[in-house]
Amino acid sequence: MAESITAQLRNLELSDIEEEQPDKTAADESGPALAFSVVNVISGARFADFSLERFVAATGAEPGTAFPAATLRTQNRGVFCVFRTGRIVHTGLRSEADAHRAIEDLARELKYALAEPPLTDCVVYDVPMHRPVDLIILARLTPAHRTPDGALSFRLRVGLRCVEVVANAAGNMRIVGVRNTTELRKATALLRHYVEACSALGGIENDGEEHEE
Repeated sequence: MAESITAQLRNLELSDIEEEQPDKTAADESGPALAFSVVNVISGARFADFSLERFVAATGAEPGTAFPAATLRTQNRGVFCVFRTGRIVHTGLRSEADAHRAIEDLARELKYALAEPPLTDCVVYDVPMHRPVDLIILARLTPAHRTPDGALSFRLRVGLRCVEVVANAAGNMRIVGVRNTTELRKATALLRHYVEACSALGGIENDGEEHEE
């Protein structure tokens, strides 16, 4: 039974590839109401004529030990990871506008030109399913692994891309890797199918146990 349900869920993920729509920004609210909260915005940009050593000296950023980059942690502007090429990866804020502004403000203060303007790479969302989820059953429906806090982490195909999902037993889904609300809606719709499948499979198994008694 679980194998049959898994096959149906995979077909739903693959059928979504044919329904790709133009990207919308994360601020776009067209379509049915969708309950979610933004956990983190991951943005990128690139400094022109960049020197990593000069950046570290000017900002007090922490030089990287495992890779050629420096990390600048700020109180209100998030975290900047800046590579030797001038590539910037910014995290830690919950608004795209604030994240982009933080990069622009840092460039202006350091008098660095931006070779590439700030763009959102992806957004991390929390989406409630409004019902508990049996993680043991969910792990049988999709390849997954447990996180240190007992949640379940698995990958979900959304159109042509895969995103990471972390589900807890209360039914909260943390979705990592979607770029806009179009992809968020698709991921949420697919996750609802998974939650319904868990509930249905759990009910079938409970009925079987009662009959055996």
